[in-house]
Amino acid sequence: MPTGRLNRTALTWVIVSVLVVTPLETVALDTRVALLTLPFRAGALLVNLYLLRTGRIGPIGCGRAFLAQGLLTMVGWSLVLAPDPDRVALEAVAYGTILSIFALMIAPRSQRRWWAAGVVAIALLPAAIHLIPDDTILFFQACAVLIVHGAAIAVLDVHTHKAEEAGAMASIDPLTGLLNRRSMVKRLDQRIALAGPEGEASSVLLIDLDHFKSINDSRGHLAGDAALVDVADAMTSTVRPTDQVCRWGGEEFLVLLPASGLAAATHTAERLRTVIAGTGVTASIGVADVRRGDTVSEWVRRADLALYAAKRDGRNRVSTDVVQVTRRHARSVADLDGERTAAGTTSA
Repeated sequence: MPTGRLNRTALTWVIVSVLVVTPLETVALDTRVALLTLPFRAGALLVNLYLLRTGRIGPIGCGRAFLAQGLLTMVGWSLVLAPDPDRVALEAVAYGTILSIFALMIAPRSQRRWWAAGVVAIALLPAAIHLIPDDTILFFQACAVLIVHGAAIAVLDVHTHKAEEAGAMASIDPLTGLLNRRSMVKRLDQRIALAGPEGEASSVLLIDLDHFKSINDSRGHLAGDAALVDVADAMTSTVRPTDQVCRWGGEEFLVLLPASGLAAATHTAERLRTVIAGTGVTASIGVADVRRGDTVSEWVRRADLALYAAKRDGRNRVSTDVVQVTRRHARSVADLDGERTAAGTTSA
C-alpha cells in the first residue's frame, strides 16, 4: 500500500513550479550569497525531476528529497537573512506552512502529523535563534500563525484520512481482506497499458478451489468462510510484495504477477497450489500472460480457459494457455460459467 498521497504527475508539477519560482525568489532577496546558491538549488531540483520522470526513484522517495531540500533552503535563508527580523519571520511562516502540508503527503500513514509538526519545529528553530530576545513578540506572532495553521490542517487531515479509509474499504473484500474484483480490473488495465513488443511482461493466475461446495454442505458456511480466509492468508504470505491477490468471486481468486512471463508465473502457480493444499483444500489454477492488444476480458478469458482445462484434467493442477485450445474449449467466459453452474464444477 502506498505510504503517501502524492503521485508522479502531481509531484512533477510541484517541482516544475518551484523551479520557476526559485530564480524569482533569489533575485528578490538581492544578496550575493542567495545568487551563488541558485545553480545548486536549481540543479538539485532538476536532478530530482529527472530521477522521478525516468522511474529511477518513486514519488514518495523524490518527495522526501524535495522536502529535505526545502528545509535546508529555509534554514540557509534564515542564516543569510539574519539582519532582517521581518524577513526571518516571513521565511519561517512561509516554509513552515507550505512544507508541513507537503509532509502530510509523503510521510508514512501513521506518522503524518508527527512529520508536519517536525517541519514546523525546524522552521521555528532558526527564527527563535535570531528573534529571541530582541524580537520576541515577532517570534510569538510567527508561532501563533503556525499554530492556527497547524490546527486547521490537522482537522483537514482527519477528514482526509477518513475519506481515504472509506475509499480503501470500497476496494477490499470484507471477508478475506484481499482486493476485490473492481479494484483488480483497474490494475489489470494498467498492466495491459505497459504490454507490447518492448513492454513489460505480466501474467495472471485464475484460481478456483476444488469441491468447495462440499465444505459448505458438510461443515457449514462459517467453515467455508474460514477456509477462504486461510487460503487468502496463505497466498498473500507466499507471493512477492509486488504481486497482487484478489478475490475474484465466490471461491475464485485472481493473482496479478507484474514482470512475470508465462514460465515464471507457472512456477509461482505451482508454489501456490502446494501452499493452498496445506490449508486443507485443493485448487485448480489457470495461467495466462498478457499480450499486445489484450483487453481485461480477453486476458482473463485465456486464464479461465486454462483453468477449465485443469478442472477437466482432474483438478488440483496448473494449466497454462500455452495448451492449444481447440474449438471445443474456445468459448467465452460466460459459456464456461454456464457449464460450471450446470455441472456443479464451480462449487462442487
